[in-house]
Amino acid sequence: MRLAIGRSGTPGSLLLSAVGGFGFGRRGWSAGAIVTVAQLPVMGVNTGFGGLLIVGVAFLAILAVPAVMLSALFGRLRATSRRNAGGRKQDGPI
Repeated sequence: MRLAIGRSGTPGSLLLSAVGGFGFGRRGWSAGAIVTVAQLPVMGVNTGFGGLLIVGVAFLAILAVPAVMLSALFGRLRATSRRNAGGRKQDGPI
């Protein structure tokens, strides 16, 4: 039995979350939530907004956890790199 993670869009979602987190900087964690919740309309079109909508929202909430963590990490990396890049003293005359 093959694992269907490659077809589910999860790797693409995580990559997009990381790029968005780097772009947002300090508020990078929100990029993961935005990317994951943006999949809700696609789920609705594919399966319909029926009685399983609550299950779909719960599933997206679970999938949002790694995306939020990854985008927060990349947002923190950007904020740290910007803070360190501008404040260092360069070698040379005083």
